[in-house]
Amino acid sequence: MASLLYRLGRFSYRRWWLVIALWIVGAVMLSGLSSAISKPFEDDFALPDSQAVEAQETLQEEFPQLAEDGSPGATIVFQSQDGERLDAGDNLTAIEAVVAKLHEIPQLTEAQRAAIVNPVVGPAASQSLSPDGSVAVIEVTLDAVPEGIETGVSEETIATVAEAKEIGRDAGLLVESAGAANEKIVEPPAELIGIVVAIAVMIITFASLLAAAMPLGAAIVGIALSTSIISIGTAFLTLGTSTTGLATMIGLAVGIDYSLFVISRYRHEATQTDDRSHAAGVAVGTAGSAVVFAGATVVIALVALSLTGMSFLAQMGMGAAVTVVLAVLVSLTVLPALLGLFKSFVFKPRVPLLWTPERRAGRTTIGQRVGNQLTARPIPYLIAATVVLVLAAIPITGLRLGLDTATQSDKAALQIERDAFGEGKSAPMIVVASADSAEALTTASAAFAAEAGSLPHIAEDGFIGPIPNEAGTAAQFIVISDSGPSSPESSELLDDLRLIADQVNSETGVYVGIGGVAAVQADFADALVGKLPLYLIVVVGLAFLLLMIVFRSVVIPLIASLGFLLSIAATFGVTVGFFQNGWLGWISPEDRGPILVFMPIFLIGIVFGLAMDYQVFLVSRMREEFHHGAGAQESIRIGYRAGARVITAAAVIMISVFAGFTLSSETFLKLMGFSMAAAIVFDAFLVRMIIMPTTMALLGDRAWWMPRWLDRVLPSIDVEGETLRSVPPTEVAVTDEAVSAAR
Repeated sequence: MASLLYRLGRFSYRRWWLVIALWIVGAVMLSGLSSAISKPFEDDFALPDSQAVEAQETLQEEFPQLAEDGSPGATIVFQSQDGERLDAGDNLTAIEAVVAKLHEIPQLTEAQRAAIVNPVVGPAASQSLSPDGSVAVIEVTLDAVPEGIETGVSEETIATVAEAKEIGRDAGLLVESAGAANEKIVEPPAELIGIVVAIAVMIITFASLLAAAMPLGAAIVGIALSTSIISIGTAFLTLGTSTTGLATMIGLAVGIDYSLFVISRYRHEATQTDDRSHAAGVAVGTAGSAVVFAGATVVIALVALSLTGMSFLAQMGMGAAVTVVLAVLVSLTVLPALLGLFKSFVFKPRVPLLWTPERRAGRTTIGQRVGNQLTARPIPYLIAATVVLVLAAIPITGLRLGLDTATQSDKAALQIERDAFGEGKSAPMIVVASADSAEALTTASAAFAAEAGSLPHIAEDGFIGPIPNEAGTAAQFIVISDSGPSSPESSELLDDLRLIADQVNSETGVYVGIGGVAAVQADFADALVGKLPLYLIVVVGLAFLLLMIVFRSVVIPLIASLGFLLSIAATFGVTVGFFQNGWLGWISPEDRGPILVFMPIFLIGIVFGLAMDYQVFLVSRMREEFHHGAGAQESIRIGYRAGARVITAAAVIMISVFAGFTLSSETFLKLMGFSMAAAIVFDAFLVRMIIMPTTMALLGDRAWWMPRWLDRVLPSIDVEGETLRSVPPTEVAVTDEAVSAAR
């Protein structure tokens, strides 16, 4: 492989104009095709073989008005800031003024306008006013706008709702809203934060503005192309709205990292030879080999998300995998082409006061001192890093999974409503009974109500029904839990309801199913947890095999995999601490809550792939030195000295890119950005740069042990660049051919 990549890197350097032209032509063609055939992104959270989904489908069949009621709307929430009741005095007057303004919404039929009434007086108060009278809710249903507006809400409607809210606020009330008629929060440029930090880190790393800009430029090329490909995919697949955001997050991080490793190796090789095309070839042949294997582990982890059986996860994984593949290709071709374009100007002009390889020559670097210390006294550092990870993982025992699809602009209103009316009201369980005859339906409904009506964990007045359909062939019950949809109490209530439903079905032959948000969430969690063992076996197993091929060792992949389990446990722990428990008050109350139900398996896949990046980059250099005669301890020190600076820079860049997405208004991106940033902190700095070298130092030569029979079975791939080491540039082509012929 090293010989093949050497030739690719050297060709890209020498024929830089051709390589850049081909990429430009490809980008233009993909962009044009994307504009011509792409379709809007849509979220499709389909869940196959789900009891809750079956119940929802039965509800839509038996109660068609529920399926037809797709009109947009808004939920207006009032709260008195002084705790006084809303149904008296100035508060009542203020709400009446808001209601009058809401009647001016242009997107209302006469029936819809008449349905907007004062929520704190009359019959509406029994359902819309909180028990203490301090919170009230108005539900507004709008007439759908048929032409050209995706949300179905006109700008005039949004403006009128905003004016109505201001009337209430001016009167001293806290007024928030949720729904399609709500104002949208402008998405902050999350990527820019990571880009700014990445540029600063690369300037420090290379002491050159041009060299610092090149990895970023290469990453942007890969992201632009992958975005076009993903957009083209919308013509054939239903892709979720988070697909491009996640692909951008991962593509920016790995694109910069992969290019950073290649250009760092090029700078080292350029000090060993005057033939810069040879230096570019060696850089691509060595660091590029590590890039290929690191990228392969990420792609395996992302593509394997299809094992979950959930299309939206598989599609997001495939979209991110496309970005990773392009990041690898760009680092192997576009980057050496840019090196060929700028030639000797790559590391000029140099930034004053920053260290360069020439200025560091003969000096002991920080990486060298740290590597020496870790190998000299490995046990204390190994214990300390492990203890930190274990302590960080402790909150994982309180992990709760949920499905939060609310936008950032809706969360304040929804939080007030949950606090006032209980979390269960916003996510009721819907029980549906469907029979062939009215007599059978009556018998089944009575049997279900008799058993389920007195179950624990049902809120006061939280059991409503039966509510029959017009045909008399089905009935529904509304069951409101006294706690949130992802709480243990709601899970227990759901289990009890399903047991009773099965019992009624077996006794009467009438179908009884439980749907609703809480039931869907529970089925999502069960499905994903059930698929997790298979996913881990496939992903970790394939990556373990790749690492054995790269390092020719059984022990190194084992340490890498166990270290990953520690880092992922610590990541889940701090994520629970911040997003559920509210550590340090960093996450606002409306953003706290259960962890997104599909986040754990997605995070495991992505982080495992990224973790193996640093594993390959750091340990492949150690393997290279050990393979060429250095002792076990010396090879660790040399590899650590060579890789510590650039791996630290790469990790800081990746952490910054991910952390920038915590400013996103999308819960999924905010959560993933935080958790992946935390995962890189734990895995790169504690596992790869402390636990890995200290464990290897304790094992010595045994770290590179592999049974002879296994060594013979596994394919031999030149990742360390054995055929390129210490070979004059003029002889490389001949050597490559001779080696290929010999093999």
